[in-house]
Amino acid sequence: MMAYAYWGVIAVLVIYVVLGVYDVITMRFSARSGLDDFVISDRGRRGLGQRLGEAVLSKLPFLASWQTYLTWAHLDGKLLNWSLSQVVFVALMLGALGFVLASFSAVPITKLLPLVMVVYPFLRVKTVGEGVKKLAERTLPETAALIAAELSAGSSVEDAVTRAAQLPGPLSRILDIAVDQAASKGRPLTSRGSQEGMLKEVLSGMGLPALRGFAVQLDMVARSGASPAKRMREISNTLASEYRQRVHDGISTLDKKLTLAVVAFYFGPFFLILLIGTFGAAISSF
Repeated sequence: MMAYAYWGVIAVLVIYVVLGVYDVITMRFSARSGLDDFVISDRGRRGLGQRLGEAVLSKLPFLASWQTYLTWAHLDGKLLNWSLSQVVFVALMLGALGFVLASFSAVPITKLLPLVMVVYPFLRVKTVGEGVKKLAERTLPETAALIAAELSAGSSVEDAVTRAAQLPGPLSRILDIAVDQAASKGRPLTSRGSQEGMLKEVLSGMGLPALRGFAVQLDMVARSGASPAKRMREISNTLASEYRQRVHDGISTLDKKLTLAVVAFYFGPFFLILLIGTFGAAISSF
């Protein structure tokens, strides 16, 4: 029995090491390699893993929806050296490792181990992307307040947005992309007449309703001839009130989330040991 527990602990450590190495690669190595690696990968310097991931994506097009989470992660400087095809490749490798581990265990529930390890990279990408998305949404009120202050100083909406784009953070990065595209394509930043502004196009394409609403409000402020700063301050106050309400509503579910996290942290390793404890028995039989 002690031998089984010993090999079970070893197997759990192997899984944690693999997942930990993957986490280090995706979250920390990107900070060292920087944006250049992301740009190079877009130019076509693809390795075997990336080509294999692209082949899987061509057969499973529904996975392309996860690109949105990667895009959000890139906006905050995270996962810069990872593309969706590379995430798919890592998921395949982890799934293969899970299959090998599960094949040595006679416990029926361990057959789910390959699925869990395949899903892990996608959940990691989604967690990072959702975190950046929430950060952008959280900074909407203060960005609106900054634009209102610029308007009070006599700046135009375009100039105010340009200055707001110089701040750090994912929302400012999105505004900076809109400003750059407006300049390069010769289009107005805010909507004029029947021509849609680049700001509305870029913010609407991020898949976040709050950003689209913010772009529409900026268009309305740009069209209003009188007291644009006052109107922008009202928008800022409204956004701040809506965010406080969302935070208040989220507090009611915080206890459940914390309970699940505590259970997973304390009992997860022991559960895995029980699931793959027979892995040691299979190894010792050779």
